[in-house]
Amino acid sequence: GKKDGDVLTFKGIPYVGEQPSGQNAFKAPIPFKEDSGVYEAYYFGKSSIQCEEVFEEASLYYQGDDSLKLNVWTNVKDKSTDKPVLVYIHGGAFDSGGTVDPLYDGYNFVNSNPDAILVTITYRLNYHGFIDLSAFDDFEGSPNETPYNFGLLDQVEALRWVNSNIENFGGDKDKITIFGQSAGAMSVGYLC
Repeated sequence: GKKDGDVLTFKGIPYVGEQPSGQNAFKAPIPFKEDSGVYEAYYFGKSSIQCEEVFEEASLYYQGDDSLKLNVWTNVKDKSTDKPVLVYIHGGAFDSGGTVDPLYDGYNFVNSNPDAILVTITYRLNYHGFIDLSAFDDFEGSPNETPYNFGLLDQVEALRWVNSNIENFGGDKDKITIFGQSAGAMSVGYLC
């Protein structure tokens, strides 16, 4: 991670075991498995694949199908080990957006609220995340080959990762709140 004043930032943390590319492109996310690896967490992960639009800053950042990453901001001024956790789901009509947008940078939030942790997550967008392939026989069978709503399944997997790992950042896994804007707010409703 990176420290700026009292705020520690960890960017680009993969929350899946394998990124959804190649044979995994139209499948449910593969759960993350714990390992003893050391990861650099200085830079945002790629934005999910989308059309480039001047008004959507995340669309102008590096894009790829290996974008299932999350970011964590925590304030070390508050040394609590049971901080409430807020998980932000970005908007963009389910076809654009991303966590790299400066509007979603968590520094100011946790600098002003040292007793909380902020997490932002990416998820697959547009047809990569929300196409319905249930009419194709190739996708029947294994529960890991769910033929639709990959973007929502990505969000669920991100929340599983947060629940399993947020204590390492000083968060309380029993105090996780999800919130979002536009498609992110709709996601909250769908996830409920």
